[in-house]
Amino acid sequence: IKKIQIAFDEPVYEEDLNLKGIFKISKVGRVFTIITDEYDDEFIKGLNKFKPLFIEEVDLSLEDIFIYKVDKE
Repeated sequence: IKKIQIAFDEPVYEEDLNLKGIFKISKVGRVFTIITDEYDDEFIKGLNKFKPLFIEEVDLSLEDIFIYKVDKE
């Protein structure tokens, strides 16, 4: 499970980011925060087709981990 932040220069919508493995997605301005359990080369390739300004891995909070575990069951 990984939490990443990604920003795009061009308009991108949550519906566009229908990649396999996305558990939760939120958006503030042009920055998306994505929680995924499929953070591999295929996932990154899917994000790169939208030409991101940056992709950064950030720390998961205990709340993020708890919600992920509860919703998976």
